[in-house]
Amino acid sequence: MGKAGRFAGLLIIALAVAFMGGCGSNTGPEEDLPLKGPTWVLYSYGSVGYESRVQGSTLGIEIDFGDQGTLTGFTGCNSFSAQYVLSTEGDLTVSDIVGPPGICDEPLMTYERDMYYALTNLSGYTIEGSRLRLFYDNGSRNFVFDGR
Repeated sequence: MGKAGRFAGLLIIALAVAFMGGCGSNTGPEEDLPLKGPTWVLYSYGSVGYESRVQGSTLGIEIDFGDQGTLTGFTGCNSFSAQYVLSTEGDLTVSDIVGPPGICDEPLMTYERDMYYALTNLSGYTIEGSRLRLFYDNGSRNFVFDGR
């Protein structure tokens, strides 16, 4: 094979490698998880843009939006359940939180108290990829969860 043949062969291999390098990779945006289905594990909370990261997965702080409007969760200290309504306009309302009035060590007691307050005073929510943000206090504060 001459130089021209080898060059053409190398060019074909180089183009094939370049073409196949993009196969199977997802370079587009991550698809948003649904509200119902995943277990949402606490990642951070606080004032929007100034959230404090917490060890939600280590502490077991999580919520689950189930079928028929049932919300369940664990605050790191106590299990709880509640009712939720997701309107056709996308508004989320949580009510009737039921859980034992547990006495927890800090910071778990603060997380529990703040989570109950936030859930019953929601002002909106967003899901971006696998991240859920529950906004409260007129949108100035939020709980941030990772979907699993």
